[in-house]
Amino acid sequence: MDQPQAWQFGAFTLLPAQRLLLDGNAPVRVGGRALDLLIVLVEGAGKVVGRDELMASVWKKVVVDEGRMRVHVAALRRALGDDGDAR
Repeated sequence: MDQPQAWQFGAFTLLPAQRLLLDGNAPVRVGGRALDLLIVLVEGAGKVVGRDELMASVWKKVVVDEGRMRVHVAALRRALGDDGDAR
């Protein structure tokens, strides 16, 4: 199946081919691994994406500890303005 050119959620637009996340028209600064995590999560919208699947998708042939993933998820949450409210 072909990957969509863009995904929209709330005020955000994710352009996976360009590796770009926009908030409105403004680019959101987010690291490469955090962006990879977001792409995997958006592709899996509507289903539970487990830790093992995330780690295998983002860190393909590299062994990393779970703490590394938590750091990138936290950065992604900050970039998306996740303050605990359902945005």
